[in-house]
Amino acid sequence: PVASRFEDLFSLSSEFRRHRLSKGMPPPSAAALEIFKFSVYLSVPIFLTAAVANNDGVLSWVINNRQYVTYPPEETRKLPSVDDMKARVASIKASKSNA
Repeated sequence: PVASRFEDLFSLSSEFRRHRLSKGMPPPSAAALEIFKFSVYLSVPIFLTAAVANNDGVLSWVINNRQYVTYPPEETRKLPSVDDMKARVASIKASKSNA
């Protein structure tokens, strides 16, 4: 009885293989490769994000080396004086009252 069960299982697996090949499904080794590639595709960005975000030294290095926004130095910015601001407010009030 054990040998007949084994033969039944073996015949089922060969039928399954024929069915897989007729449907255009990849062989099991190709499926394992796809699973491996997908796991690498998911795990590498997660690992790198965790490594960078949890290490303050690396995070500050990345921020300092990737400065997308450059701000002007403080001494080159000229703030308007109080008299200039009062003149602006008066001109805005005058334009609103004329309109």
